[in-house]
Amino acid sequence: MLSGIPMFDKISGRELYLIASYMQVLQIVRDEVVFSEGEVGDYICFIVSGELNVYKKSQQGKQILIGSLHKGRVIGEMNVIDRFPRSATVIARTQSTLLTLSYDHFEQVLEEHPRAGISFFRGIARALSLNLRNTSGKLADALM
Repeated sequence: MLSGIPMFDKISGRELYLIASYMQVLQIVRDEVVFSEGEVGDYICFIVSGELNVYKKSQQGKQILIGSLHKGRVIGEMNVIDRFPRSATVIARTQSTLLTLSYDHFEQVLEEHPRAGISFFRGIARALSLNLRNTSGKLADALM
């Protein structure tokens, strides 16, 4: 399942197998909340199939759709880095299959398998960088 997720493209098969052994499969039905903005989170998700909508609360408290994510994308990656509350609400647009990795298991990979952990951490950094680039592009468009 991980081979279809671009974040893992640069991770060797052996390292991928190690990381996968710490993950759990999560089946989500349409309209199910994966997580809510402001809640404390302790896991990262990888979309194996389906589509998820991402919502952010406006200053007026209204839920605004800010994006849709599909197979191969990662959500909740900021949480394993900064441990702050969730920054958005994610709801399944379709029935979806996710792979999840808890914060504790992420830490365990880093400690027990440092080479795989570093490769994994680089993948998270690339995902965060891509998200920041996309967001800054959208901001620039909105300000025009």
